[in-house]
Amino acid sequence: MSYAEKNLSKGDSILLKANTSWLAVIPKLLVCIILCIIGLSMAEASVSLTVTFIVIAAVVLLGAVLKIKNTELALSRKKLIGRLGTFSIKTMDSPLNKINNVSVDKSFFGNILNYSKLTVSTSSGNYVYDYIVDADSFKNAVMEQIDLYESEKLKEQAAQMAQMAQFASFKQQ
Repeated sequence: MSYAEKNLSKGDSILLKANTSWLAVIPKLLVCIILCIIGLSMAEASVSLTVTFIVIAAVVLLGAVLKIKNTELALSRKKLIGRLGTFSIKTMDSPLNKINNVSVDKSFFGNILNYSKLTVSTSSGNYVYDYIVDADSFKNAVMEQIDLYESEKLKEQAAQMAQMAQFASFKQQ
């Protein structure tokens, strides 16, 4: 069971989950290949330097893989739920009426490989989700759900006010 599913409130359901792109590993993989080539070209001069370059390449690649694997973002009827991180974990469980803005930033590789950085600004802080596939569609779904949520709240308030007005006029008679 995912973090989002574990943290749904009663009567709530997940409408949409953001997907992370494994293609985002490609730029990091290119860096790793370059680091390995540099390290191997120095093999005659220094074995420890070669090993150092290969270890750095492995750490860079592992970091990217863990970041992608441990990013979760889901939209429910009432809130936006997210989780980031492997060793240091940051979670978001924000009601839709507390979301101030959702923005999308695309890097050069992100534009080519269709992934983006999605930033959610809430009343309690900013949450940045990297490597989100089709982030513009996810952003639009969040904004539409916010509008729908606010509309439902207004209808509930109007119904309550109508009930109160009806009760008040009944008391006067």
